[in-house]
Amino acid sequence: SAIYTPQLLDMHLYSREIPRNGVEGVGRPTLLELAEDSTIKVNGEVVESVTSSQSSSFDAEGLLLYPAGPVTLSLPVLLPDGNNWIEDKVIVTYMACDDRGCRAPVQEKPISIKIPSMGLFQ
Repeated sequence: SAIYTPQLLDMHLYSREIPRNGVEGVGRPTLLELAEDSTIKVNGEVVESVTSSQSSSFDAEGLLLYPAGPVTLSLPVLLPDGNNWIEDKVIVTYMACDDRGCRAPVQEKPISIKIPSMGLFQ
């Protein structure tokens, strides 16, 4: 799981359902992905903590937003075999905006994580 928390409470994030380059260049999706060479394997669909909806009339049609505030994305995964901790990466993308403007988008930023292998749970 990843919690995306805008710096200001009145800022919103864009739905994971919009295109990677936004709608007519506006917005960026909120994404939680595994690195291509990850030892973790996806085991289902991403689950959102909130539901997105159509943006206000001044934005491009088809632009879906989450309500202002934090959004949690959870990605079910299968852990690798073994009996040790593994260094891996997740990739995040997001963009926060409010009625005064937007912060620079974060696109495909790798974040290092340390995960247990399956043997540590047995």
